[in-house]
Amino acid sequence: MRPRVAQNLICNQRLRLNYYFQMNRYKIFTFLTLLILYNCGINKNVTDVIDTKYSNLIQIDSSGVYKGMKGNLWGLVVKDSSELTEFKYSDIGTFQKGYAAFSIFDNAGYGLYKGYLNLNGQEFIYPYMNFESLNWEISYAPKEIPDSSHILGKHAYLNFNWTLPSMLNHNLQAFILEPQTYDDLGNLDKICIGYGMLISGGNFSEDYMNEKPDQWNTFKLNTVYKIIGDEHLRELAWEWINPYYKDAYSKLNPFVKKSYQECFKYLNNHIENFDRKKYEEFLIRDEKNFAKLDINGNIDNKRKLSAFVDRLILVHKVISPEDAKRWINKIYLEVKHWN
Repeated sequence: MRPRVAQNLICNQRLRLNYYFQMNRYKIFTFLTLLILYNCGINKNVTDVIDTKYSNLIQIDSSGVYKGMKGNLWGLVVKDSSELTEFKYSDIGTFQKGYAAFSIFDNAGYGLYKGYLNLNGQEFIYPYMNFESLNWEISYAPKEIPDSSHILGKHAYLNFNWTLPSMLNHNLQAFILEPQTYDDLGNLDKICIGYGMLISGGNFSEDYMNEKPDQWNTFKLNTVYKIIGDEHLRELAWEWINPYYKDAYSKLNPFVKKSYQECFKYLNNHIENFDRKKYEEFLIRDEKNFAKLDINGNIDNKRKLSAFVDRLILVHKVISPEDAKRWINKIYLEVKHWN
């Protein structure tokens, strides 16, 4: 090979190597530049950008709605950093069924307002109801009603004697305050049934059910079941408690009213289609889940309510299916018109 040809080949080879080296170096430089720019915030995620404006930022809906905090108060924010609400809320829950529950407390921690926000930030606000403001002047129960309330003694810390009127007043407070306390719409029906109606516990039932279980069971046998099992006593008891529950219902916010109405309708539909033989078999087959699942084995959020009635019929045998149906129909026809 001639010296000049060889020299040209070597030169071209060096040029190619230099080109590849420069290209690779450019790629590395480009990658490092983009990485630095990203970390500096030029290409940061929107949530990182709006996060710098608030002391706390939590996504509470899959559509991209966040609750953010300014100082010690919350408000709603969206991905483009727009603020949907004022920052005045002591707490905001997650969105369930299109609404997020909120609370507003004063500086001393006393409740002022409760309510709900929709995904557009629209506010549905209601006065906060407290225990002290909810007391009814309840008349004595009809004399024919068997009264064994004396065996329950005194309230655990309020130091009043349990009587039928004081128990009714207590239950009315639970009917209103428990759904206000546990207000997320995803579980509101369960709260209305379990705590508001005192079927499965809650803050108010503990005052005489769990504190004194033996006395409570005796009271159930001697008063509650005797009323449920007798047509005349059912009439007297309903006439006595009806106006108080109607008044308590009128104090509820529309969201809680809707939940209670759905529960009443559910129970009416259940008793209309009650099949004693099928539910007896269900109880024997799966007693553990009797108050959780429907007759087809599906999760049922309202099942504690219908299971309570089923047990009165099948286990305690204090009322027939026919009488239960007649009375649930009668009560539902009235309460569905409450406002």
